[in-house]
Amino acid sequence: MNKIETPPFDSIITVENSFKGVTIKWKHEVVGSRFFSAAFLFFWLGGWAMAEVKVSTVIIRSFANSEFPNLFLVFWFGCWTIGGLAALSAFFGLFMEPTVISLYIDHLGIVYQPDKSKKIHAEMKQISNLSIKRIGRNLRLSFDLGAKRIEIGSELNEPEKEWLYKVLRNSLKLQQSYSPIQIQGESG
Repeated sequence: MNKIETPPFDSIITVENSFKGVTIKWKHEVVGSRFFSAAFLFFWLGGWAMAEVKVSTVIIRSFANSEFPNLFLVFWFGCWTIGGLAALSAFFGLFMEPTVISLYIDHLGIVYQPDKSKKIHAEMKQISNLSIKRIGRNLRLSFDLGAKRIEIGSELNEPEKEWLYKVLRNSLKLQQSYSPIQIQGESG
C-alpha cells in the first residue's frame, strides 16, 4: 500500500499508515449551537419536570378519590412523558463523545464505518462511479456499490472532500479522471 499524502492544513482528518493498508478517520461533531441547545434543553426540561409532577399529582388524586381521571389529561401526560424522555436523551447526547468515522483502504478494497453500528465492505471490483459533484451549495463525494450509492464524508469541508476523493481514486486505482468540479446541470 502506498503512503497517503498529508490531509489539508487544519483538517479534522487523521491518517494511520500500516504495512497492510491505511485508515483514515474523522469525527462527526455537533458544532456551533451546542451550548445554546444544551441551555435551552436544560430550562425546558426544568419546566417539563414541574408539569410532569403537577399532572401526575392530579391524576393520582383522581384515583385516590375514586374518581375517573380526565381522559385528555391522561393522554397529555403520556405524550408529555414520551416527549420529555426524548428531550432528555437529546440533552445527554450533546455531552457524548463525537462519532468517529473511519475508512480503511488496502489492496483488496475498502471498509467504511460511518458509525459504530454500520460497516460497509467493498472489494475494489465492486466499486464504480467514484465521483465528487457539486449539488446546490454542497459538494458530494460518493461511489456506487452495486445498486447503492454510498456518500462519504458529508461532515467534511470541501478541501477535505477533494483530498479524500484523490486518495480514494489513487488507492483504488479507478480509471476515472479528476476533472474540475461542476455544478449539476451545467455542461462542461
